[in-house]
Amino acid sequence: MKVPADEDAFTAAELIHQLTRTIFSEVESMTSGQYTNRKPAISSHRRNLQRSLLERLCNLAMGNTSAPQDCSTIAYSELKTLRSRIGNL
Repeated sequence: MKVPADEDAFTAAELIHQLTRTIFSEVESMTSGQYTNRKPAISSHRRNLQRSLLERLCNLAMGNTSAPQDCSTIAYSELKTLRSRIGNL
């Protein structure tokens, strides 16, 4: 509503999708291999970042934030998509 009709707006859905895709980029490129505690598939810093995003998406999906209601639906959908991406590994 704040952007003129002839201009493209960056939406909440695009933001959430792009963040999830970028932060969980390893899911797309993960190959089978010999991973150990010394050589993990994903570094501890990335796992912490992923965990933080998951917590925020869960709070959004459950409506535990002051974000608009449509963000709840978007976050829930993104969590379902991420679950299927991770499940395919």
